[in-house]
Amino acid sequence: MASCRSSWARLKSTRSCSERSARRSGGARRYEVVVDLAEQSVSDESGFVAPFAFDPYRRELLLRGLDEIDRTLLEEPRIAEYERLHQ
Repeated sequence: MASCRSSWARLKSTRSCSERSARRSGGARRYEVVVDLAEQSVSDESGFVAPFAFDPYRRELLLRGLDEIDRTLLEEPRIAEYERLHQ
């Protein structure tokens, strides 16, 4: 099972990526796919479409352009309220 891994996501495939790319491209030099994180799908010009699973928290961060600190800062009003009540 081939896999692509980063700190953000791991995508797994049952066939080798290069084998599938070569077959879909018809031997053409360039093969392009579109990875749509909002729709959680991968597609190409030939009509191939495949859904993929993605961690909802990491998906939100990527779609909103946030890192962990930015995400925490969104909760600042709630954090301040908690601190005010628990002094």
